[in-house]
Amino acid sequence: FTMNAFYADLDGNVFDPLDGMADIEAKRVRFIGDPTERIEEDALRVMRFFRFGAQLNSFKLDEGGLAACRAHFDLLQGLSGERVRDELLKIVVAPNARLIFHHMEYLDFLIALFRDIEGHDFGYGFRFMVEIEEELGLSDPIRRLSLLVVDVEGARTLGEYLRLSAKDVDRMCAMIAAPPGMSPALYPHTRKIRLYKMGAGLWRDRVLRSWALELGKQFETEVDFHSVADDIAPDEDWLDLLRFPETWPVPVFPLQGADVIDAGVAEGPEIGRHLAAVENWWMIRDFRPDHAACVSKLRRRLRWYWLGRRLGFA
Repeated sequence: FTMNAFYADLDGNVFDPLDGMADIEAKRVRFIGDPTERIEEDALRVMRFFRFGAQLNSFKLDEGGLAACRAHFDLLQGLSGERVRDELLKIVVAPNARLIFHHMEYLDFLIALFRDIEGHDFGYGFRFMVEIEEELGLSDPIRRLSLLVVDVEGARTLGEYLRLSAKDVDRMCAMIAAPPGMSPALYPHTRKIRLYKMGAGLWRDRVLRSWALELGKQFETEVDFHSVADDIAPDEDWLDLLRFPETWPVPVFPLQGADVIDAGVAEGPEIGRHLAAVENWWMIRDFRPDHAACVSKLRRRLRWYWLGRRLGFA
């Protein structure tokens, strides 16, 4: 591209033989010479054409370059997943990211890019995720990618295609598999249980994704806009839910495997089963029972457990 064609001599003099600065000032992405030749040299330049446009925060895509890109969308399928991933992760966090997924030129590009990917969905949720993150000073490409698929299977397919790390794929799947009702309507005790099980990181991922999807319903539904808007919680309530990990320190379950062994249980899978049962009892009681109370509950459980085994019930 012309904006890449700057040169400097040893004295520090900068030369711009292809008017790249004029294109930058005009926020215009323009190929050097024949766009078709540049794309046939490296099809990744199709992605970079759209990525630079998004980073320049402009939709003034060069008509000749755009036409050449459209004519060579089929070449995108020959790119390695790693190269596609690196460019796509930059696109989704570009300054203009909240709009590019609903601009026809970008949408056609994405449809061509994801032609063989099942489950992709270029809904309005992505746009609102970007807006929310920008307001909060955040910019997370994996969280934004999660809005491009509709289910866990789609996330794994996308992750395989982009050669994402197992950690990133698992994280994307976890935030997509959010339990129902992940909204400000959650009861206080339910919030505690979910945060305890999720951890702060996954909690924030799931709240942000649910928030973005709820806002997206304003545009995706065919019912009256105002009736939908009335069903969406105010931003202040979503922020309160998002920041819950900052207001409620997650407690540590006071019982350990050693306590179960001390109570007379041999090492093995039974230890985990008894720990899980007491932990559930502890959570139901609002995480308040201390170590002594949990040990007492364990011993009561074991008395019934051993009695059941003697009678043939366990």
